[in-house]
Amino acid sequence: MTNPEHSKSKIPVQQLAIGHFVELPLGWKDHPFMFSNFKIKSQEQLTILYSLGLTEVEINWKKSDKHLKPPVSQDTEPTEQPTVKKTTALTPEQMQQIQSKQLRLDNKRAEAAYRHSLSLFHSAMSKFGLSPEEAYFDIKGLINALCNDVFTSSETKVMHVIQAQPSTDDLFYHSLNVTILCLVVAKELGWSEQEAQLLCLAAFTHDVGLIKVPSTIKRKMTELTKSEENYYKMHSTYSVELIKKANCFPDAILPIIAAHHERLDGSGYPKQATESTLDEMTQLLSLVDAYDSYCFPHPSNKAFTPRNAIALLFKQSQKKFNRAMLEVMVKLLGIYPPGSLVVLSNGAPALVISTNSNNALCPNVLMFESGKNENTGLILNLAKESLDITKGISFDDLEEAPARYFNNHVRYCLYFSPQPPAP
Repeated sequence: MTNPEHSKSKIPVQQLAIGHFVELPLGWKDHPFMFSNFKIKSQEQLTILYSLGLTEVEINWKKSDKHLKPPVSQDTEPTEQPTVKKTTALTPEQMQQIQSKQLRLDNKRAEAAYRHSLSLFHSAMSKFGLSPEEAYFDIKGLINALCNDVFTSSETKVMHVIQAQPSTDDLFYHSLNVTILCLVVAKELGWSEQEAQLLCLAAFTHDVGLIKVPSTIKRKMTELTKSEENYYKMHSTYSVELIKKANCFPDAILPIIAAHHERLDGSGYPKQATESTLDEMTQLLSLVDAYDSYCFPHPSNKAFTPRNAIALLFKQSQKKFNRAMLEVMVKLLGIYPPGSLVVLSNGAPALVISTNSNNALCPNVLMFESGKNENTGLILNLAKESLDITKGISFDDLEEAPARYFNNHVRYCLYFSPQPPAP
């Protein structure tokens, strides 16, 4: 028991009542509430708290309703405790629905953060021609905010798939995808925040030279001619030229941008550089750039599924890519990366919408359900279900109804789970 003047104390879970301000001893991903600290406002919240398996919960009495009093020491008369309404435990179906709502909320928060970053990136790049210095400071501010979020978090970031509207110009989607993935991999590799900031600046601007490539080449649906392919390959050189002309970006990003299509075995371009001349930042950028480009290639090339893109990178890592970096990337994205279509053990198709940082084999998936849509269907944490993934598939394998359900005409982008908002 605790002295009444103490502002916090623990009480048995079964003594919780509406009006108590609880401080849960759980991470924000380990329960279905928005925050770990909050005031109980409904019987449903009480029921969920009873189901979490806790024996005691800490109460902040200063933030609790005034009529609720902390327990007093045993040598004084005990304070009458509120009558707790008995409740039955949640059914598995009810818990599944609650977990689905939380996972959908997590995805919506990641989507809102993604839209905000994409808008800032668009705005910065629109200034690149007339006011490159202003563009640089806007991009640098965005990068600093992203790095701060990632490097102040002690947990591995959950990666979400974000649906983007189709565009004839994939530059912004691709550049932001590559930046975000480079950032989380760099953190996992143990790089410093300053190193990550420099890499992200290179990643944001690595393809800016594509604005000098004619749209007829960038959007051509049929195979490029040799001269068109050579023109397209000039974009990395154009990127360096534009960054130099801006005269405000750090010189350290220029060799990284110039060599982001080089390969360790000398089979890349423009200079057929080999591993001995390619630093770690260039190796990571080239790996991540290749992954996103395999999933969303030039219109003349066939797209790989995320899982097949990873498989191809593993095959190529014998010669072309840094194998250790690839393994870290797969650890973050999972065996079935976000955006993967899979078949579950119940036969239903599903879309992987976010990673499970504790179990690469059990991501969070949106399951196809007849009569529902992507906004109402169940999102399942496979680590808490009896279902397993049996295989990966592509959109070409889907029938018409699930193809519509999963919106096969969108561009899937990646974004990490942002820090939870302060209560």
